[in-house]
Amino acid sequence: MRIAIIAMAIPLLCSPAVAQFTPEVTTTFADLTAGASTTFTQEFVWLPDDEIIQQYVTYFDRGAFDFTDVEAADVVGSATLHFFLADPAGAVLVDGDVTLDVIVDAVDPPDGVCVYFEATAVDDSVVDFLESGGGVSPLGETLFLGFLADNEQDDDGGEFEVQQDQGFSPGDINGLDVTFTCTIDPFYSHSPDGGTLEVTTDQESVDTTQSSTVELFELETTPPFIRGDCDGNGVFFALLDALYALDFQFNAGPEPVCFKACDADGNGEVFALLDALYLLQFQFTAGPAMAAPFPDCGADVDDLSPDLTCDLDTCL
Repeated sequence: MRIAIIAMAIPLLCSPAVAQFTPEVTTTFADLTAGASTTFTQEFVWLPDDEIIQQYVTYFDRGAFDFTDVEAADVVGSATLHFFLADPAGAVLVDGDVTLDVIVDAVDPPDGVCVYFEATAVDDSVVDFLESGGGVSPLGETLFLGFLADNEQDDDGGEFEVQQDQGFSPGDINGLDVTFTCTIDPFYSHSPDGGTLEVTTDQESVDTTQSSTVELFELETTPPFIRGDCDGNGVFFALLDALYALDFQFNAGPEPVCFKACDADGNGEVFALLDALYLLQFQFTAGPAMAAPFPDCGADVDDLSPDLTCDLDTCL
């Protein structure tokens, strides 16, 4: 593997190979529910003898980023660089991590934030390896710069760009395996309309060789509902909805077509007596209102009732 690392003089461990650039990238989301805000993680693996990576840009073709509450110096993610190298006899020369915080450098409201990746921990194995070649530990140094951007239009996606910092000097070590993993806090929200999310990651080496990876994700959708609309008629009326819940619980009445809507107190369960009491307290004693989606019809974007079903769109 060939990647830009802290300047160092390490002797070649094998004869130079023909340059290539065939990086692997895998993107994962903590939540694939339509409309949900979620963290996302990307893992990059550069194969032995790949050209040095210069930058990558990841494009989301739908959804949106929201940086409303972001401020300079906020930590908005984390990253890890894992290094592994063995000599021809199999002796391990380095097997360790550099841990980084993703920190906001500047906010460009409302469309994006500039970030930098600062090394906050370095394993001894990495330090020893660097020092053996005349290098130094990157602890406290900025290794990468990045930019998170929204495409401004609703549900039109956004992008995440990361590039080597100028102070991160290129090194060329044959056989060095490097894995880079980056997780970003939940500023990104999936499209509320569901469908297929396309994530395209374009990478470029210092020699301007390019590689592109396209990943597809099917967003999980459930019918929209109004929390508290237990009878499923598309209209919230606490007394009738409470009576419907009690009839189902105690008189073998009809089953709700949307159990998520019957979860009036938003605790993730339907226990009709407690949910009915919650509805009645809201109606008659100025008790707390239902959590979203309420009072308008919508999706369970806060995922308060993840284990409950909703088999029918009851919204008018």
